[in-house]
Amino acid sequence: METNMVDRSQIEQYKREVEERAAQEIRQKLQEVNLILQGSGRREYGWARCFHVRAVCLQALNQKLAKMQAASQDRLEQIRASRHALLTSQLEHRIGDLERELDRIKNTQRDSIFQKESAQAEVEKYKDLYLEEVQQELDEKIAKELKRATAELEAGSAGASPTVFSDGSSKSIHVDQDPLCRAVQEYRDVLTKNYLI
Repeated sequence: METNMVDRSQIEQYKREVEERAAQEIRQKLQEVNLILQGSGRREYGWARCFHVRAVCLQALNQKLAKMQAASQDRLEQIRASRHALLTSQLEHRIGDLERELDRIKNTQRDSIFQKESAQAEVEKYKDLYLEEVQQELDEKIAKELKRATAELEAGSAGASPTVFSDGSSKSIHVDQDPLCRAVQEYRDVLTKNYLI
């Protein structure tokens, strides 16, 4: 908007300058004609000749004015075309800047999404590793506990004969088996059944 105002003010100033020059030249030529008419022109050429000279001068001035106006109009068109080309160039440059900025933002967003997905994958990987480690520790503890319970059971029921049942559990049949021995045996059976150890 501001550039249009500057462009119009330049054009208006240029038009005024051309019109002032043309008017000045016309006044000057008319003064020359009037001097000729007032002075020696009346005596030497006569009135008809003076009017003819005046008409020729006015015609020449009109032609010159028309040429000046045409040149002025051409110059105004050149100024407008130049201004339009400059504005078009500036707009194209601005559009290019905005497109590059948009591409940069898209790339940054893609990189951010990729980093987030990579971080999530890494978290899942470490989570799985941790769960494996915990499971392994639990398995080791259960195996140790089972061995300990088995050793205690074997030590506690040294004379009893184990009987294997259809569900895979084994129980020692001992008439005098105390409640602690029964609990250990049941615990061992549960561990054997659940963990197939």
